[in-house]
Amino acid sequence: MSNQIQVQTPVTPTPAEQWQDLIHKIDRHTQGKMGQMMGGVSHIHSMLVYLDWLSHLAISPGKQLDVIKSTLEDAQEAAANLIQPGRQSTNCCTDPRFASAAWQHWPYNLYAQTFQVMERAWDRATRDVPGVSHKHENIATFAARQWMDVFSPSNVPWMNPDVVKATQDEHGMNLFRGALNWLDDLHRIVHKLPPAGVEAFKPGENV
Repeated sequence: MSNQIQVQTPVTPTPAEQWQDLIHKIDRHTQGKMGQMMGGVSHIHSMLVYLDWLSHLAISPGKQLDVIKSTLEDAQEAAANLIQPGRQSTNCCTDPRFASAAWQHWPYNLYAQTFQVMERAWDRATRDVPGVSHKHENIATFAARQWMDVFSPSNVPWMNPDVVKATQDEHGMNLFRGALNWLDDLHRIVHKLPPAGVEAFKPGENV
């Protein structure tokens, strides 16, 4: 009995199959690129979260009034803090980022007080909104906090008295070093390199 080797002839995809394969590749490529841009977070899910929060807030006038009332109370206390520097604040304006004594002086105290009032307003607006799921509430609150932190006076060099003083003391060399660090970070991102200093951390040993 002789051994016979069966050779399978490659099946040529039909035009319809080739078309379906092409459109699937286009979708995968597009969605993959969007995933990279969004840091792996679904932009569609993010929009659904904001739609859930915003639509329920829009039909909750009682919640809106509560946010407005509380924000006005915080603004009143912030104004009292501006008039009486060093005053012990009870309800708002206790962010440790502004604990430095330099933040008690004009105009930095105005920056800090205003920011904290707005931060608390957004925190209230995204919490305890009737009808919003607990998961969506957490995401909306987290996202609002992250966006607010971007605009924090502590993160703006000319609005941060400690950075202003350091810049004066070092004649701007601190800003030069910061620019070099930024360029290094940008280089690592473009070339897909790990962050600087990550080699010092070894899983299972010091992480």
